[in-house]
Amino acid sequence: MDLYSPELFSALVKAASFEGKTERLTPLTNMTFFLGAGFSKSWNNKFPTGYDLFNFKAGDYSDDLSEFVLNIGFPEELDYSLFRDMSYYLSMQKKYSVLKSRYLDSYNISKIENEINYVISKRFDSLCKLNYLNTPNEKMKFDNINEEQKNICDFLVGFINKLQVKM
Repeated sequence: MDLYSPELFSALVKAASFEGKTERLTPLTNMTFFLGAGFSKSWNNKFPTGYDLFNFKAGDYSDDLSEFVLNIGFPEELDYSLFRDMSYYLSMQKKYSVLKSRYLDSYNISKIENEINYVISKRFDSLCKLNYLNTPNEKMKFDNINEEQKNICDFLVGFINKLQVKM
């Protein structure tokens, strides 16, 4: 039997469901989809991937972050690879307190992480506009979607319809 994508996905979710299982489980009431950069790129070709998003020039971030970057021996201009190395260094400093340099405490790590988040958001917004939620109903507003975006919406609607019928 040939199944189309929503049916296959629905079957996977159904297999992971509590229904028909002998153990005492709580029914699934919410579902979250984790979709990677490939999904974003398929929705809008302007959405950046890692190499586009994580390349920074010296003026892209604050003096505090610049000082941190220089103190750990990195150049002020960070490409994707250096950005990943910096993130790894920061995560190790956070995770293993015995590795922390004497100039880096939990407060400074938090401050640097917040700055990195801000810089990434600002960079993303400069490359393409974010889709914000419509405040009253907490849903995204889609005014003019193209054919590819309509196909993605149809896939998700088809999946949800198939899931509701089977449950």
